[in-house]
Amino acid sequence: EELHDFVENSQIAPEGAKTYDEEMDITTSALNALKDKRIKKIFERRYFYDHKKESTWKNISDGLGISIQTAINLHKKGLRLLKNQLKDKINIDKD
Repeated sequence: EELHDFVENSQIAPEGAKTYDEEMDITTSALNALKDKRIKKIFERRYFYDHKKESTWKNISDGLGISIQTAINLHKKGLRLLKNQLKDKINIDKD
């Protein structure tokens, strides 16, 4: 839901609105394109797994063998990178 809101708010114009499946495809593609694969793992654990309610920053960081602060920083970096990639993708689709 949080990721859906992020994608929805990243859209430039309502007429270019994507379906949820399209949003997930764009998001997954953007995550796959990131150089730091830890970011994808953080997003998967935070948003995509069935047990995401159990995905505290501590559980995520322990699972990746990094500190909690590093996990949070990578998440923030991932949000910035995804936002830029999604804006680019949305602009390309409109042309």
